[in-house]
Amino acid sequence: MIDISKNARAKCIDSCRKAYPSEACGVLLKKSGNEIIDDAVPMYNIMDKDRAGTHFSVDPYELYKLEKEMETKGYDIAGFYHSHPDCAAVPSGEDLEHMVPGLTYLIISITKAENGFNEEIKEYRIDI
Repeated sequence: MIDISKNARAKCIDSCRKAYPSEACGVLLKKSGNEIIDDAVPMYNIMDKDRAGTHFSVDPYELYKLEKEMETKGYDIAGFYHSHPDCAAVPSGEDLEHMVPGLTYLIISITKAENGFNEEIKEYRIDI
């Protein structure tokens, strides 16, 4: 299991809470040459509203701009995260189909509770 900083974990959870009941999504970052995920950047889910509760999509140009900006700051993309509102933190067939080998994927199950939210984070990785 890869190490993830408290700050990065908190950013992932916060974006999932804000997006609920739609899926949240974002990028996991690590300093070049390091294996610890120390930052997370939420991305806007561009999926149409009718499907945003069960699907997500990121604007490729926004991802490209983020990658270029992070390179100048010494960061690499370590992977991605997204939420599963009111569903288990288990990858769907679509999730598995789009996973890039070697990257880390966090799936965050989020459910509304009486006093806020309940979250469960699971990590997935496909190796070559």
